[in-house]
Amino acid sequence: MNRRLLAAAVAVALLAPAVATAETAGITRSSLPNGLTVIVRENAAAPVVAYSLLVKMGTRTETVDTAGISNMLQIMLVRGTEKMNGEQIAAAADRMGGSIDAYGDADYGEIAATALSRDWVPMLELVADVALRPTIPAGTVGPVRDFIVRQIRNRGDKPFDVATDRMREALFGAAHPYSWDPLGRRESVERITRDSLVAQYRRHYVGGDMVLAVSGDVKAADVLAQV
Repeated sequence: MNRRLLAAAVAVALLAPAVATAETAGITRSSLPNGLTVIVRENAAAPVVAYSLLVKMGTRTETVDTAGISNMLQIMLVRGTEKMNGEQIAAAADRMGGSIDAYGDADYGEIAATALSRDWVPMLELVADVALRPTIPAGTVGPVRDFIVRQIRNRGDKPFDVATDRMREALFGAAHPYSWDPLGRRESVERITRDSLVAQYRRHYVGGDMVLAVSGDVKAADVLAQV
């Protein structure tokens, strides 16, 4: 399943009330006791599996002073866990024939991953490690923040991006969270610290605000048991 389509489907689930268990057209939807929603789409057409863990956290949860914090937090999640650093996370995903990444958007933050179906359990464990045991390493906060500031500066040199930003401000107003790109604003991003990232993580990474979607050559019952 296309990653963007998978993310869109999960975004809909984030805004919909969860039920204990439901099944529609090969898609199983369950709600765990902690509020986490799990969606599984069985598709044996190819020996691959895609994962999308979405959190109800994006620009819509930000203010002018915190613009960009959701996206930066997502980037930091894959920079280190209690078990691995960023390079080891990427290498582990590569050994499974896939990849793992994270980013923020307007309505949600996503951890997205793919793997060969034979490695679906180890990849699910890797996604869980990134989501549940991130260290948000202090030594990486500065370089990541500088990288994002450069991205924001580069947007100012691209006519299409400038026009898009101006249009959003005209539609929503400069203080509305939908008026800025998920990258955020330079002034706010430059003020982001590790402490503010940790606070953002603790505020939003809770079961009731999260949806996990798994699509591919897997069985729904096996996935749910492993989750």
